[in-house]
Amino acid sequence: MPSDRPRSPRTSGPPVQQITGRLSVHPRGFGFVQPAPPHGTLPGSIFVPPPEMRGLMADDLVSAEVVEGDDGRLSARKVALVERRRVLVYGVAVDRRGRLSLQVDPEIATGEWAFDAGTARIAAGDAVIARVDGERLKVVRKLAAHADRSWHRILARHELNES
Repeated sequence: MPSDRPRSPRTSGPPVQQITGRLSVHPRGFGFVQPAPPHGTLPGSIFVPPPEMRGLMADDLVSAEVVEGDDGRLSARKVALVERRRVLVYGVAVDRRGRLSLQVDPEIATGEWAFDAGTARIAAGDAVIARVDGERLKVVRKLAAHADRSWHRILARHELNES
């Protein structure tokens, strides 16, 4: 039975170019790399498929191979973190088979991330602010049940102070 979903482009061909650039994240799980100079020969940003987004966050400096799919579109593979500027993230604890992980703001990162709760007692559904420590997150504080989650998510997303 044919699917109405678009097929992802084949990215197994030889690399067109190796690039470095800043990553942007789409809430649906994919992203784009905006190549840094001197990669001016590439047209705009390069698509990053969801499997390549694991462990990466918005504004990360990444390196990647650019490949051309069968449809002629460019996409990235072998995406690797070069530098991370982000310090804090907002997330909500989720329980997967008795194991807690953090669902980070989908405009910052995709998937669920391992976290260290420290001394905070975290349960599924709790909202937290966490410090980025490599590929793990360390809870800085658990938000009160009555806290405005949207406000805290925006503050963390744009790395703004509460005062």
